[in-house]
Amino acid sequence: MTTVFARPRLQVFGVSTPFVVRKISLSDLGNALRLGWEDFNAIPTHAIVLCAIYPVLGIVLFRLVIGYSVLPLLFPLAAGFTLIGPFAALGLYELSRRRERGKEAAAWDAMQVLRAPSFGAMLELGILLLVLFGVWIGAANAIYVATFGHAPAASIPDFATRVLTTPEGWSLIIVGCGVGSLFAVVALCVSVVSFPLMLDRHATAIDAIRTS
Repeated sequence: MTTVFARPRLQVFGVSTPFVVRKISLSDLGNALRLGWEDFNAIPTHAIVLCAIYPVLGIVLFRLVIGYSVLPLLFPLAAGFTLIGPFAALGLYELSRRRERGKEAAAWDAMQVLRAPSFGAMLELGILLLVLFGVWIGAANAIYVATFGHAPAASIPDFATRVLTTPEGWSLIIVGCGVGSLFAVVALCVSVVSFPLMLDRHATAIDAIRTS
């Protein structure tokens, strides 16, 4: 939560923003990892999120695609969920912010993010990431159709065989991962500091994205 600080409005890469990102070193990264580990030990909620919510989400997605002729989208759905991960982690940001300020930080305190003055701006950016997620799913489907056509996979073993043992499948993996990485870069660029900045400094969505 200490990666940004207020300054008079200035130009960053030609874009006007009231914030500037501090330059960091390897020692800063080590300190961030140490503080993150302390948060993890102090608030078991982090473990619940990582060890319960994500597997449950994976099972839900798996059940969603089975029987609906969209089996090829199982991996894009699961991997693409990380595009909206920064928004999903708002509660964890709030817990870390409270601990940094010496306040009580229990699991229920994560809900305090809903009362943040800039929650509307965070919701706007969350919707933007959700749209990006939808575009990624569309792109992944288009790549699959361009590679294998519109014929659905007969079963999971059939789909795995087509993807892992054929030249078309290898092409699908390479192109799909390449395009997916571009979506990941876009999500990173617009959100790497945006949500903590809006939560901690009550920035607008536009200012947060420009700073990010």
